[in-house]
Amino acid sequence: MKLLKTFVLVAAALATMLFYGCENVNEPYDISSTAQPPYVELQDTTSQVLEGDTLDVVFELPVAIGEDVDVTFSISGTAEYETDWKTDDENVSPDGGTVTIEYVDSTTSNDEYALELIFPRDGEIDGDKNLTVSLESAVSASGEELMVGQGPIEKEQTITIIDFDAKVPVETGTYDYSLAGDLGSGSGTVQITDLDPPYTEGGTEYGNLISDFAAGAFGGAVPYPFSVVGNGVVIAPSAYTDQGVSADITGTYNQETGRIVMDVTLTCCGGEGFQWTLTLTPQGE
Repeated sequence: MKLLKTFVLVAAALATMLFYGCENVNEPYDISSTAQPPYVELQDTTSQVLEGDTLDVVFELPVAIGEDVDVTFSISGTAEYETDWKTDDENVSPDGGTVTIEYVDSTTSNDEYALELIFPRDGEIDGDKNLTVSLESAVSASGEELMVGQGPIEKEQTITIIDFDAKVPVETGTYDYSLAGDLGSGSGTVQITDLDPPYTEGGTEYGNLISDFAAGAFGGAVPYPFSVVGNGVVIAPSAYTDQGVSADITGTYNQETGRIVMDVTLTCCGGEGFQWTLTLTPQGE
């Protein structure tokens, strides 16, 4: 059965909603019925990406109607096409486009269309940008007009694109840490220092160094470079050749408290796939 997403109805329509809460894949919604009319929505309303990332904007039909649905949408915002965002989807232009949500009677999930957007690294410190995808109309294959969103909600998705090249100064000194994950749990202290010159990988500079990113798991302190960009996103190289270690490291930096959270996935040293989180707090905070 296809799952119906929960939504708010007036009391008079509550019984109808409960009746249609699940539907058999062989008995799609009757588009001519007087029950809650079918509609198209955007799966998310706000998103945040870092330059260099990709993101799927998902157009969703919560209740199948037994036929395909064409969805027209617009794109606006401060982000420039080809410079700040792009797509390989031939249905999309810089101002929007039309995509088709195909009805698949054998699936047990909602009918949807995933539009992949690409956010290139432009190599410039030009601040964060935004992009808004707005639903304009939806029409079934038989020509019936469907609602888009539910009133003002689920009708727009705003994407904030964080500037990869805008580095944020990180407080240096001694940090207390707490550890959780595949390495167990624990606490202790590490040092964060500036790297001069910065460590460079793929043209990206990493200007900070944590004195031990694995909380002693290697039998001694193993440092790893990182930087903070945009509004507090931790980035790190895929490998630190000076130490012969590699890891995927993401996280956040709170510019008010100085607290750093690092999510680490090890990619070397016989421990590939090991994951842990380091929460770092400047001493005195």
